[in-house]
Amino acid sequence: MWRILGYALAAVCFEVSETSLSLSSSHHFASPGESPVEFTCTSRAVIESGGVRLLWFRKNASDVMERLDTKCNESPCKYTNESNGRDTFKLKIPKTERDDSGTYYCAHPLVMDLEFSNGAALSVITDSSTETTSVSILAPAVSASALDSTGTLTLVCLARGLSSPAVRFQWFISGNVTTATAPGSGIKETGGGGESYSATSRLTIPAETWRSGAVCACGAQLNSSTVIRSREISYTAGASCRVYYAAFSGAALLAVAAAILATCAWLHFCSKGGNRILFIHPVFDLQMRCNDDLVTYAHLEFVPQKKGRRKRQA
Repeated sequence: MWRILGYALAAVCFEVSETSLSLSSSHHFASPGESPVEFTCTSRAVIESGGVRLLWFRKNASDVMERLDTKCNESPCKYTNESNGRDTFKLKIPKTERDDSGTYYCAHPLVMDLEFSNGAALSVITDSSTETTSVSILAPAVSASALDSTGTLTLVCLARGLSSPAVRFQWFISGNVTTATAPGSGIKETGGGGESYSATSRLTIPAETWRSGAVCACGAQLNSSTVIRSREISYTAGASCRVYYAAFSGAALLAVAAAILATCAWLHFCSKGGNRILFIHPVFDLQMRCNDDLVTYAHLEFVPQKKGRRKRQA
């Protein structure tokens, strides 16, 4: 209640007309101890602050929005906040730490809400090694008839083994490079190699682009000079796989039928001795080899936020 009242009182001090906030840079890369990292927030309309400063937030690796305390009464300061008093505001991090990784936003209070800018990511790289990092591109498992009935489809880029929860994705569609509009948000993973992060990015393209045989790939930018790319995929590769599978399916079914008869006889024989036999269907093995040409996904499901956790949307 008091927080809402505080935002309402702060909004009185702002004279804003159709304000649109934006951050000048979409992604920063830094190393622990590097200084300074700076975010510049600008407003299309003049903000007469009357002594009230713009608010700053960071979305951490757990996808939780945190308000940053930019007030500093004594040195050293975690953050410093500067403004020209009208339409330009700066947040500086004098000395970066690993926990500073995330997506940053500037915001100003409205009467009952907050207006957020676009997000700008900061990746604090603690390990420059890329040996454990892998990038994969996945296409939807849709048939030719399904493509005819839909106007778009979604490609997914998956990066694993990241040292930072924030990563910048790039898409390569028939030689054209597109940078993801929003930085990927990482999910923490633990394993034998220690702590790492995985992140995903999605790109929606016209179904006709995919059907025409466009060569698609994606990449994860780990620092200012390193981009790890996935393999290239196309609808043509997937179609040839399905043709290959269909051509051999008849012969495979005959082989399966013979194998099943032989196996049934063998199981009947072995059942007397109490032995157990594990039978692997050969068609499954054939299908797995085909899918090596084009990795697809059937369904995407994201882990829901924990109950009781409040999240402000950008």
